[in-house]
Amino acid sequence: MRNNEKIRKIERLFEGGDVDLFEILHFLIEEFENYKVLEFRSNKGLIKFYRKGDLIFMDFIDSKGIKLIKKNRIKYFFEIIKLREVEKLELINQRWSINQYY
Repeated sequence: MRNNEKIRKIERLFEGGDVDLFEILHFLIEEFENYKVLEFRSNKGLIKFYRKGDLIFMDFIDSKGIKLIKKNRIKYFFEIIKLREVEKLELINQRWSINQYY
């Protein structure tokens, strides 16, 4: 996928402003194959999805720079909702914006 297409898809996701984690997961299911790294930011911190080979990982770094979720391997994106840390940190209800992608 060309960079211009990636930009348009990300812009469409955030047309109405910040999004919740469900909208991000839906986007990841449909589009993550076209990216190596996607980072989203909220008031609580940064959530990062990245690929190493065929494997997908997730990190969550709080606003103080502490990695609370580190190299969590993701097989299916819907598993993220069930993670104890995601529930404990109340990440589902956070509003997210794009931080970085490539």
